[in-house]
Amino acid sequence: GPANDSSSTGVFIGTKIKEFAVANRVTVLGAYAFYNQTSLTTFTMGEGSQLKGLGTYTFSGTTKLTTVTLADGLETIGYCAFYKSYVPAITIPKTVTLLDQYAFYTTSKLKTVTFAPGGTEGLTIKRLAFGSATVLEVLNLPARLETIYTVKSLSGATGGFKDINEVFTKSNKLKEINVEEGGQYFASIDGILAIADVVLVIDDSDSDGFFTNSCNTNNLPLLKVPVALNAADVME
Repeated sequence: GPANDSSSTGVFIGTKIKEFAVANRVTVLGAYAFYNQTSLTTFTMGEGSQLKGLGTYTFSGTTKLTTVTLADGLETIGYCAFYKSYVPAITIPKTVTLLDQYAFYTTSKLKTVTFAPGGTEGLTIKRLAFGSATVLEVLNLPARLETIYTVKSLSGATGGFKDINEVFTKSNKLKEINVEEGGQYFASIDGILAIADVVLVIDDSDSDGFFTNSCNTNNLPLLKVPVALNAADVME
């Protein structure tokens, strides 16, 4: 293909490449590019890279891949892009707007995922993007997070809890989900994703101001009730 296109299906399958640095002129990395490639250890996008997307199954089955460096300019991480890969940690650039279905599905070594802070374009994370990531412990999300699967604004959403949970199905070691401050749609409190539009607490629970400070930081309304008050009365 032309010098600026690596879009052919399975273009590097069967090669013995160990370290791969993307030439700045490359704009497309096609489906199955490194599928089941068992020699690749390092993949690097440099500053000024023009690569816009990682295709379907790009790194699926790369059992020795331990270092992935992605750069600003990347916009999409495709369907099953890292399926069954062994990458242990990854930082996703602030320009990525789509994490497609099953992007990190069944990643048995992945412990930490960090979305770089900042960025101006909304981020969508689709169904089972982190499903069966069996050792995933920490997920750091950006303020620009707009949609998790089918839920955008949680206000009035139907089935929202089920939809969000399906992103993380069988990722049973997930301990922290942190959202960068200033998000319009999502927030976290002490490492827990706040799947709500309002926080309701008993007065005594906020004696140290923890919930007050967290809600102020994350732009969430806080309702306080005495122990003896029925919560339904407050919501009327």
